[in-house]
Amino acid sequence: MPEPMDPGVPRHPKTWRRPPKKLMQMGPGIVSLGALAVFFLVVGFVVVLPLTTFEPSANANATELSEAAWRGKQVFQKNGCFLCHSNFSRPQDYEVGQYYVYNRISEAGDWPGVKWTPNLFGTVRTGPDLSQEGGLHPDDWHYAHFWNPRYANPPSLMPQFKFLSEAEVADLTAFMQELGGKAAAARRLHQQNMKALNVAVNNLPGGNRGPAGVPGNGPTPGAIHNLMTMERGYWFHENPLPVNEQNLLRGKVLYLQMCTGCHGPQGDGKGPARSFANPQPPGFNVANDQMHGSDTSPGAYYWRILRGVPGALMENFGNRLTVEDTWRLTLFIKTIPNGTLKEVGSVPKPEQYITWQGYGALFPWAEKFYPLGSATLKAYDSEAVGGPVAAMVKEGRINPTYAVALWMLEHPGVIPASSQGYENVTLDVIMQQATERQKTTPGWAVQGVDQTPFIPRKWLDPSTISPATLPQVWKEAKP
Repeated sequence: MPEPMDPGVPRHPKTWRRPPKKLMQMGPGIVSLGALAVFFLVVGFVVVLPLTTFEPSANANATELSEAAWRGKQVFQKNGCFLCHSNFSRPQDYEVGQYYVYNRISEAGDWPGVKWTPNLFGTVRTGPDLSQEGGLHPDDWHYAHFWNPRYANPPSLMPQFKFLSEAEVADLTAFMQELGGKAAAARRLHQQNMKALNVAVNNLPGGNRGPAGVPGNGPTPGAIHNLMTMERGYWFHENPLPVNEQNLLRGKVLYLQMCTGCHGPQGDGKGPARSFANPQPPGFNVANDQMHGSDTSPGAYYWRILRGVPGALMENFGNRLTVEDTWRLTLFIKTIPNGTLKEVGSVPKPEQYITWQGYGALFPWAEKFYPLGSATLKAYDSEAVGGPVAAMVKEGRINPTYAVALWMLEHPGVIPASSQGYENVTLDVIMQQATERQKTTPGWAVQGVDQTPFIPRKWLDPSTISPATLPQVWKEAKP
């Protein structure tokens, strides 16, 4: 091995040229200059270039904001709503593809015109995406939600907006209802039609949901209208889960988490959101109704929870509850008349469960009026413009739910396929009559047409339903 070099001995002869002094290649100045260059390059590509070159044309679904919605957008911005809510549903969002929640993803042409600028895409999705919010709820749901989000959604983290004026609430609701373009407009009109029909039918003699219909005569008009919003196969469907403490307790937890705002902590329909609503949320605390109600079978409750009730505060929970939890919630609802909500910490017992039986006249009436397997009614139509709201069909088609409700409003006190002289009036007959009626009354029972002019004013006072109710309910809600 060579001996170590003596530190005092030069490493090279003195005659050799000394190498140039080494300079640091990445000094502070170069690093700073490079960082600035990268920063402005990113800003140029991400901000400047799209603003100067990207001008997408409005797509087929796009609409310009109305003046009221544009003012509502400013309220939305001023109160920082975009910090929690995005207005841009992406392909990777889990909601996409669930037809009962959002039926489309956002596209570049969704926001035409200057009123949509800036696009409130948002970055932190603490709350749900709102790009398709329009028409998923009626106006009065938004009033209750802005007053206190816990009224509409008990677990909500959203702050209260009681400080907003009536004008600001109206404008903010208009902005919410226009998110989603033409599809949102179709859904909102459907919500308004269904609200008007709900209220009017409930004003008919015996229109409110009766505990057992009329013995030997079939269901009440209100129950028929409720059934028409559901797929036929669910009308009298049994609950597939066993009635045990585990399922009932899980159902109780879900009720307390999701349902008390409208249906009340005692299940009597007297939740805090009730003052904003028309029609009123139903109660579940009548044993006879749970056992014999025309529209209170486990399948009927399951469908309402899954898809919601258009025109009412009841929204769909299909994106928040599993299939099993939805059935567990229906199990628990059937125990409420037996006091399972009197003590929050109590565990429901199987013997408190009320088995739904219906009544003798109900089943033959249903098979006569709307035979199981008939393809007349679609509670969800894949060709509907709005998509995820129950009881919608393709725009321009006759809506069976509209047609039956309007027929009953024009024949007060009559139960189709049951009352004397009307035994042969089935759903098919009503649909045929609706088709013929287009010759004299265009738009009657047609999807995409305002149905309120066809409702006899005897059964509907427009001042009792939203948006006409906003000044009254907001004023009365103030402390």
